[in-house]
Amino acid sequence: MGPKRISQVAVIASTFFALAFLFLGCKGKPLVKEYEKADAKGAPIINFITWNEDYLPTLQKEVPRFEKETGIKVNWQLLSEDIVRDKVLIDLASGAGQFDLVLTDVWILPEHVSSNYLEPLDRFIENDPAFKKEVWYPVFLEALTYNGHIYALPTESFGAALVYRKDLFQKYNVRVPTTIDELVAAAKKLTLDTDNDGKIDVYGVVSRGKAGEEPAIIVSGFAYAYGGTWFEKGAASAEEIKRLKARPAFNSPAFYKGFKTYCDLLRNYGPPGIKDYTWYEMIQDGRKGRAAMVLYAGFNVGALDKAEVGMRDKYGAALPAKGPAGFIQEAFTMGYGINSNSKSKEAAWEFLKFITGDAFMREVTDNYVTSIPMRSIREGEKYRAMHPYRTAGGRYVLEENLGLIDWRYMPHISEYSVIADLLGTATSEVIAGKKSARAALDELSSAAYKIMKDAGYYQ
Repeated sequence: MGPKRISQVAVIASTFFALAFLFLGCKGKPLVKEYEKADAKGAPIINFITWNEDYLPTLQKEVPRFEKETGIKVNWQLLSEDIVRDKVLIDLASGAGQFDLVLTDVWILPEHVSSNYLEPLDRFIENDPAFKKEVWYPVFLEALTYNGHIYALPTESFGAALVYRKDLFQKYNVRVPTTIDELVAAAKKLTLDTDNDGKIDVYGVVSRGKAGEEPAIIVSGFAYAYGGTWFEKGAASAEEIKRLKARPAFNSPAFYKGFKTYCDLLRNYGPPGIKDYTWYEMIQDGRKGRAAMVLYAGFNVGALDKAEVGMRDKYGAALPAKGPAGFIQEAFTMGYGINSNSKSKEAAWEFLKFITGDAFMREVTDNYVTSIPMRSIREGEKYRAMHPYRTAGGRYVLEENLGLIDWRYMPHISEYSVIADLLGTATSEVIAGKKSARAALDELSSAAYKIMKDAGYYQ
């Protein structure tokens, strides 16, 4: 599951190299290991599929070099997220092993692991003395670790950050929100008819509203800021839910407050059709200047402050607003793992190190991508110059926000994707006015309880 960030279909071919040799110490020499899957000349083959358009220029530039220096042939495709997920799921469920590297993320990982879809990376890491975990922020490696084993290496990773029209905030004397109450007030004041023709030209806020899994990542974050959690007593793992016999708590007072606040915010101060907004529509409104605030993925910063967008002088970025129980969450870590049915696991490891490595990510950074999981890059002069936004205390927003991530704001369970889909759909229905927040959450809690009971959690 995970947040859908790309809605347009783009078909290409892809993959890459460079850093593998920094790890291997054999730069310029083809690998000589035996691989089960090989072409007619005996070269190992890696099949790879992704949806991340921001990696495309780097992939196109570096894949040929990877192939030349390793002797590994890479077949790759760039498709829309929905298509990638469907193709990968079919491959994983069938055990065909068509794709050697597969996308996973912090939220879907338990489902992938419980289904034995992914190969633990421990043995590769242990047998590679040059491999350094310290390259990545611990919070992102932690997100891709389950039951004590690392199953993927992080690529696109972010915490919550607000993108806002600083020019409008200054013109209308609005304070950059630090609390949810201030966020709502700012959205109301900055829903504007700028040319006095009776039509709204700038909407106070845009965010995810489309039925399905997508809104779950942020509406849960709003609920968490009020103290709301998916399950009673804050249970956030299968073991905790079973031990505590924690029932779904979507209709608890705290979750209800955050859920309703989010839905009302979008319904009252978002554009028409926001009930169908994905990340793509949000960013389009941001790029056209139609949104005073864009919530809340740190990924959005890089999508909107690229020079070619032409809005750098108008936008700022800030930490997320805080509720009674903590900061609003919208955090995500995507990564690539090795298919447990891959026929070329050793070659897949070399490729995995490359696409998640420092050298590759530095190339990606040139495309103004903010969701970089490496400390050395985020805290480097180049990244900071590209995204210079500071907190009131003078610290960089896109570094400081990582310390606010709490992965327990949503549970790590195999049933996540099914329940997230129900939560996101309930969110969309309330934004659209089809249901009240209370009715939607009562129905969701009942449905989630049945799912968990049928799965044996309350025996």
